[in-house]
Amino acid sequence: MAQDVCGNIEAAIKNRQERCMDALLVSRDPEVMSGALCFRGTRVPVKNLFDYLEGSSTLEDFLEDFPSISRTTAVSVLEAARERLALDATAA
Repeated sequence: MAQDVCGNIEAAIKNRQERCMDALLVSRDPEVMSGALCFRGTRVPVKNLFDYLEGSSTLEDFLEDFPSISRTTAVSVLEAARERLALDATAA
């Protein structure tokens, strides 16, 4: 029982940390880009990054075309997405 409670607390803390990290990287506002998830402080949808990488473009191409996004921010978003997918996979 205590182990279940501790596990739930750890999961809740991790979830809160992820949301805080996400809030530092991205934002969603119905008044900006029709509510699309954007890189914080910009009008650049996060989807653009994934579209670039899904096609034949590189991270360098994306950064060149969207100079308001730093390499650190783009990589952090990719890492956060990877972590979220890994968590979803282990939960399933």
